[in-house]
Amino acid sequence: MPLRRHGARTIAFRQARRLGAAGAPPPYPSRFAVQERPKAMSAAVRHVFTTRLFHAGVALAVAFQLVISLVMDGPEPGRADGLALWAHEYAGLAALALIALFWLNLTLRRVGTAPGALFPWAAPARRAALRAEALALKDALTRLRLPGHDETAALASAAHGLGLLLMSAMALSGAAWFWLGGDLLLDLHGLFGNLAWAYLLGHAGMAALHHVTGVAPLGAMWSLKRGAAR
Repeated sequence: MPLRRHGARTIAFRQARRLGAAGAPPPYPSRFAVQERPKAMSAAVRHVFTTRLFHAGVALAVAFQLVISLVMDGPEPGRADGLALWAHEYAGLAALALIALFWLNLTLRRVGTAPGALFPWAAPARRAALRAEALALKDALTRLRLPGHDETAALASAAHGLGLLLMSAMALSGAAWFWLGGDLLLDLHGLFGNLAWAYLLGHAGMAALHHVTGVAPLGAMWSLKRGAAR
């Protein structure tokens, strides 16, 4: 009897191997199934080409504007604009055009973070997820631990949305002052510029930290290869 049972088991296993090649599951998964090893993280493209292109354009334009603002002289009545201020003004108009294209891409694209995730403030469920992730982040930081990274998470998506709103406000206030003038618009532009410094340094710092620790390579957003987004 043991030999018969062993023979029947061997025949069943051989049949299972033939069926498995055709897609049927094996009859003894606990003993014969082989688990695949997890694939290592790579710098695969996760965003469509237009999103990466406009992101790079806006980021470089904003960085240029912030850096040149450190060396230019502000506008004064009765004095001609210097070269740095002239470059700041017209580069700002170009940055506004790039930001407008970014908004258009965000509206029309089919792959990428949903607009509702970038701006979650009107949805109670998204606000609840955002609050839960903020509390988890606070807990991780109080324990001096690096929190896990998920670029599709509620907190990361909302931070990206806030950045887009901030850069839009800075560019719009600068363009409005360029065409209309007025101290109020100039003061608002300066305020948004200071906030943009804080956001840019924090965003770039987190991106560098994620790249160094291997959880999110910079090539995922900064590659300009026309690969399919995942």
